Amino acid sequence: QSTDDRSKNALEVFESANSVKVMLPADDIFVPGTDQLLPRVYEMLDLLAVQAREVMSDKELSVEVRAPEGSPCSVAFSDNGSCNYWKLTAYQAISISNYMQTKGRVDPAKLIPVGRGTSPAMFLNDEERRKKRTSTVEFIYVTPPQNLKR
Repeated sequence: QSTDDRSKNALEVFESANSVKVMLPADDIFVPGTDQLLPRVYEMLDLLAVQAREVMSDKELSVEVRAPEGSPCSVAFSDNGSCNYWKLTAYQAISISNYMQTKGRVDPAKLIPVGRGTSPAMFLNDEERRKKRTSTVEFIYVTPPQNLKR
């Protein structure tokens, strides 16, 4: 299977001094409202895993998922009839991290799954407010702090 064109066009890459961030719409990765990966995304995840293992092997890989209010949410992630977005995004981040570890052969010590839930609109700048309309998955290759010993 080939990665669909929508995912390729929606992919965004940002670089900073100590990190590289790859951002994708969560709708291109998950069955809406669940932590179930869509088979069409496996090829893209495999490429990101190669990056983690070979090109950026000195970095950790943080997998961060965000879902705005009103995003699809299955009953498995609902509490008292309303979506628990933190729970949904945490399980989605774990699902991707599990794939990266088992199929992508990324060292589990380098994976950091993070469910971000939603962010209150008052804390977002204009660009973040615009992006908040869709759920996102961010793959952040980050240099670990040098002063922390493992």
